[in-house]
Amino acid sequence: SMPNDDKLGAMFSSYVYVTARQAIQILGCKPDYIQVRLRRLYEHGYLDRQQKNDFSEYVYFFTERGGNMAAERGHLQEPRWISKKSPMTLDHDTTISDFHMRISASGHLDQWEQWRGDLSREFDNDLIPDAKFKHCGEPGWHLLEIVKSGESGYKKGESSLVAKLKTYDKEKHHTLI
Repeated sequence: SMPNDDKLGAMFSSYVYVTARQAIQILGCKPDYIQVRLRRLYEHGYLDRQQKNDFSEYVYFFTERGGNMAAERGHLQEPRWISKKSPMTLDHDTTISDFHMRISASGHLDQWEQWRGDLSREFDNDLIPDAKFKHCGEPGWHLLEIVKSGESGYKKGESSLVAKLKTYDKEKHHTLI
């Protein structure tokens, strides 16, 4: 265990999916240190990693062992981890982390929830947002949905994104895309 492991545990508890580049920005640590530490946490079974292809950077996330450690250290209310990760969704996941980094850097972020298991308790399965967050001093939650142009599937002549947004609007959630 290294001095910054608590900071890394807290980061993965909140951001879920993080590249070395993102970890350097979030934690403000030296690139060499972060690269080595992430690799060691992977080698010791606290983190898993996946890459989109042989030339892309690794995306790191908690294993069961890492999620249990984060919960023991108080970073998570209960253990959370990712069992399996498809390389196809890595761009989507790192885009969520990029958004989270930017909104955190603004100084206005009060709360952030991204773990799908937690969000599924509140939303129907086909309506689970990518994240929900609160701004400081504002009462309601905002929902985050990251969608590439042309990605949304169509059912009954309506894109799944439009259907999702209509449902969010009916339920009076604030939505940010």
